[in-house]
Amino acid sequence: TIQSIMQPLCGQELLLYCTKLITSCALPITMLVDQKDTEIITTVITKHHGDQITIIPIDTQNTDTVIESLCMHDTNNILLLNPYMPFLRTQTLEQLCTTHIQSGAAITYLTDASANQHSLSHHIAVVTHEFLQTSAAISSFMQSPTIPTLIALAHHTQQPIQHITAHADELLCVTDAQTMHQAQSIQQARIINNLIAHQVHFHAPHSAIIDTNVTVGIGTRIGYGVHLT
Repeated sequence: TIQSIMQPLCGQELLLYCTKLITSCALPITMLVDQKDTEIITTVITKHHGDQITIIPIDTQNTDTVIESLCMHDTNNILLLNPYMPFLRTQTLEQLCTTHIQSGAAITYLTDASANQHSLSHHIAVVTHEFLQTSAAISSFMQSPTIPTLIALAHHTQQPIQHITAHADELLCVTDAQTMHQAQSIQQARIINNLIAHQVHFHAPHSAIIDTNVTVGIGTRIGYGVHLT
């Protein structure tokens, strides 16, 4: 929903973790956005990315429109990415795309290295344009528009499949208050550890709150309970 995707995580909208990741990899981006949310998302995206990202308003209740929009682009491969995953690393995304291209797979997906493969809900994959365009893929995806559906279809039709693994925190999907709290804790720890590594001194690191885009100079001392925005 627009409320959750625009919710701030340590001072930055959840959506921007995803868009900044992809633009850092120099990948062309087309976002399919629910038509009723187009204005607010366009405003935020344009502010941070200019014209790097193409936004296409769609009726998300009409699966035909979603599939049509995915298949209309003249590109060999399509990245399907859940925007609720703020901790995916640049190296992981690059490895996913490289593995997919070099292997010639119909679909390459990301999975948790520590989990039972059969119990996972996959949130990111690269698929070939050709595979997604096939009538079987479109029909199956329309009935259940998820990455596991496409993986199952590729298995069924004996299409080549690849996967790579990532750490569990990279695959954290922020969808409710519990996972948002978990994400806040992970991001704060990352921010503070990074600052400590760059010679910023904390009186009590566990008590400080530092937002994602804050810049702190080397040698700065941060007192108890400080919140930098």
